[in-house]
This record gives sequence, C-alpha cells and structure tokens, in this order.
Amino acid sequence: MNTITTEQIKIWGIVQGVGFRPFVAKVAQRLSMKGEVLNLGGLVQLILTDTKPRIDAFLDTLKKEKPDRQKSSISVARKFHPGNLQGLRFFKARM
Repeated sequence: MNTITTEQIKIWGIVQGVGFRPFVAKVAQRLSMKGEVLNLGGLVQLILTDTKPRIDAFLDTLKKEKPDRQKSSISVARKFHPGNLQGLRFFKARM
C-alpha cells in the first residue's frame, strides 16, 4: 500500500522567464497531482500531496518534457512537508 505524503520540492536551473511555472502546473493537472507551485525568485517551489511513486513520476516527467527554452538541467531538492493538501482538487499556481 502506498502512503500519501506531502513534500516540499525546490527546483532551480533556468526556471525564470521561460514559462517553467505554467509548464509545471500543466503537467501537474495532466497527472492529477494535488498541490501548488510558486515562484520564489530564482527557483520554483512545489508542495505536493500524493504517493512517493507518483511524486517521483511527476518529477521524471518534468525533467523529460521541460520547455525547449529551459536548456540547462533542473536540480531538485526534496523534503517532507508537514501539511496535507489532500483536499485540493487542482494544482494551484501562485506568484
């Protein structure tokens, strides 16, 4: 049985001015992820609630399908987040 968890994920690389945050939100909606994405000056922060395998698959999809303008690799730092975004029905993008 896969346990639901909430993770805070920070992504950096060339993520500003290339449409990366809207791209992340679209992928999240397509994969029915729950959470939010925020621009934090030079990096993008995600807070996701799902199973670890689904969060892993989401991050793999981001790396494989990143926008052409986002040339450099993306670096990811993950940590447990004490919240639970289980009740959200959609992936919310905030600036």
